[in-house]
Amino acid sequence: MEEENKNNEENVPPEVRRKNSVIDDRKNELMHLNDHLQTYYDKNVVKSLERKTKIEDFAYNITHKVIRKIQTADERFRANGLVTLGIPYDGIHAGKPIYLEMMLQLSLGKNNSVYLVRDKTSQYARVQPYAQEAWDDCMGRTNTYILPNLILKLLRKYMKRTVYVLSKYIDTNNKEKTPEGLKSIELEPGHFNTTIVINDNIRVRVLPALSVPDCRNDLTRKDLPSSSHVVAIPKRIKSVEDILNNNVPKEGDAESIVWKYSFFVAEKNKMRTVVEGCRIKLLRILTEIRDSDPQLTGLSSEHLKTIFFQEVDRVQGRRDWNESKLSQRFISIVRKVSSSLSDMNCLSYFIQPPDFPSLNLFDEFDGKQLKEMQNVFDEILTDPIANLKLSE
Repeated sequence: MEEENKNNEENVPPEVRRKNSVIDDRKNELMHLNDHLQTYYDKNVVKSLERKTKIEDFAYNITHKVIRKIQTADERFRANGLVTLGIPYDGIHAGKPIYLEMMLQLSLGKNNSVYLVRDKTSQYARVQPYAQEAWDDCMGRTNTYILPNLILKLLRKYMKRTVYVLSKYIDTNNKEKTPEGLKSIELEPGHFNTTIVINDNIRVRVLPALSVPDCRNDLTRKDLPSSSHVVAIPKRIKSVEDILNNNVPKEGDAESIVWKYSFFVAEKNKMRTVVEGCRIKLLRILTEIRDSDPQLTGLSSEHLKTIFFQEVDRVQGRRDWNESKLSQRFISIVRKVSSSLSDMNCLSYFIQPPDFPSLNLFDEFDGKQLKEMQNVFDEILTDPIANLKLSE
């Protein structure tokens, strides 16, 4: 039998043998990469997830207590409307501040709702309440719209009082009224800044939000929910560095505050559809790469998830996302990230025609920044195992 196999191999043309050899080498490389990615996930990603979850839960509990105290003074700000949006930028690094965002859904009261005036050229909108008397203190003198700058200003006023009280509890060592684990708390400076600093290094920006009516022109779109939100946010803030460097609007910059669409519900719905196979594992590996390289701190979770969702839509075969295909899918999505950076184009997954004008999420970067980030992913493609270093 062995002699017969040997004779068969000798009868195979040289070009076919070379081709088969290349295929075998490629299979071995992918299997080796698959093993390395699994180890990278177990050693690096899982450890980061545990730390992130612990910090996020702690920050949420403290922020929830702050909002709960505010609710006693103004029921429009309700603690059960607080939703964590996670760590949007550069993850967790030793010696660096940890930045989180949380959305605070404002209560519209009984039988109340809002009318939305959309800006057809952007992702921004104006909000008009049907029951205007409930929002008199947050509306302009010459119009009937809820002004996002006044909402932020009001929330900041309440937060300032609450943070002061909690600080006094800490100073007087009042353990009964001091939340467990809270060693210090303060409110960052800035006229419209609603960022609290917990234990010196955890920064939580609270974004007031309103639930708005169905924004779909095409009601057959299933990737968007029938309801979404708008958040009050400074228009010119583009990165975590702007927050940490206190680059937020000051007095007189109220026109820089806008209501911006948020599709966190749609994002959660989409994530529920991609739980099978290696999809979530792949996204977490991609996020860990972003978190581990200082040159990638400008890439937000929105950038990564947008490219990830596009790749999931492109490769729809269930077998293509089996755990055994992790290495193929990894190479594919890293190439996608690299090409997107090279093309300077990352079209929003949710903000798109016919409901919105197309939005390029990379418009906030210059060409040099995009090229530096592309180089990181190109190096990974050159030698992924050498560039994905394992934690000790």
